[in-house]
Amino acid sequence: IGRAQAIVFDKTGTLTFGSPTVDQIIPFNGTAPAEIMRLAGGAEQLSGHVLAQALALAALKQCGSLPMPSDVHEVAGNGIEAQVEGHHVVVGSPKFISDTTGQNISEQRLTDNELAAYIAIDKKPAGVVLFSDQLRPGVPELMARLKKLGVKHTAMLTGDRADHARDISEAAHLDGFEAGLLPEGKVDAVKKLKQQYNPIVMVGDGINDAPALATATVGVAMGAHGTGISAEAADIVLMVDDVSRVADAVETGQRMLRVAKQSIYIGLGLSFGLMVLAAFGLIPPAIGALFQEVIDVAVIVNGLRAR
Repeated sequence: IGRAQAIVFDKTGTLTFGSPTVDQIIPFNGTAPAEIMRLAGGAEQLSGHVLAQALALAALKQCGSLPMPSDVHEVAGNGIEAQVEGHHVVVGSPKFISDTTGQNISEQRLTDNELAAYIAIDKKPAGVVLFSDQLRPGVPELMARLKKLGVKHTAMLTGDRADHARDISEAAHLDGFEAGLLPEGKVDAVKKLKQQYNPIVMVGDGINDAPALATATVGVAMGAHGTGISAEAADIVLMVDDVSRVADAVETGQRMLRVAKQSIYIGLGLSFGLMVLAAFGLIPPAIGALFQEVIDVAVIVNGLRAR
């Protein structure tokens, strides 16, 4: 990580708080908002996706209790379908709704900070639930610090729509972004960036990020609230909910590299000098062996500065 040329970030839960809240329910075709929340919340309550958890929590507060789903099928990064109270319920992106039900669903015009989950009930578009999520404070300062540390490129990979991703990217002062990505799309994006910048670091916290974390040269998981799958796929796990620690990790890695190189040069230089002295008979073998042990200890002690 100390030699990182590029660092890419997931958005939800990494650059943003990852705690979206339900802002609005827009019903379609006369569907009652309460029915949308009850059935969609029931379908989503077993999912680990942050939007699914936010929807289920809001539905539980509104309805008091949620029906248990059956025949649940979730496609990471797309959505979920299940049987709830005898209804076939699909929650996810417009494309997932279309692919699953055969019905097209029109995307809503959303404001800058809004996210959306579209719902179909019994293969008919039922409505859309709008969420909002905020950029973490200190993210622009993190990007400036990474630049000072020598990172050439910072970017965001997200499954969200392009206009929302652009707003977050500009607010975070990132060099670029790619939006509308499924998990495999994030992997392809990491591979593409890896051809331009190597080593590359991927920072994420969700199930959707695990393949990209494993593909990057170094994967960093936000372990404080991330999933076990993402933590297992990562090389580094941040145990505090603070993305600015990524810069600390880069700085620590650079310091370790400097100290390691310094220790190698010191060890080789002193050992070479000792060999020259011994070759000319200027020191007896016993003293030479003792000095070599001293050199070894000095190198180890110097290496401890890398912590």
